[in-house]
Amino acid sequence: MNAIAQISEKTLLRWRGSDTPHGVTRRRALQAAEALGMTETQLIHEALAQYIAHALPQYGLDYLTLTDKHYAAIAKRVDQTMMDEPLSSII
Repeated sequence: MNAIAQISEKTLLRWRGSDTPHGVTRRRALQAAEALGMTETQLIHEALAQYIAHALPQYGLDYLTLTDKHYAAIAKRVDQTMMDEPLSSII
């Protein structure tokens, strides 16, 4: 069963016991909400929206995957002689 099939009107959020790179305590969330002028719920929605925009592609998935024939056709059209040389240098 996928996660979307289990969507309900309310979601339980279990706060972390300590702040970590992957979770925060409720105290930290409330401090952030107050500092940003938001409610706790607004803060959670904003954080989720920003994470999704950052972590997931913002474009549609390709319809087809490239085959070996596609890669060969691309390689024929792209100059392969410069592949081992840097395209630019700061030196």
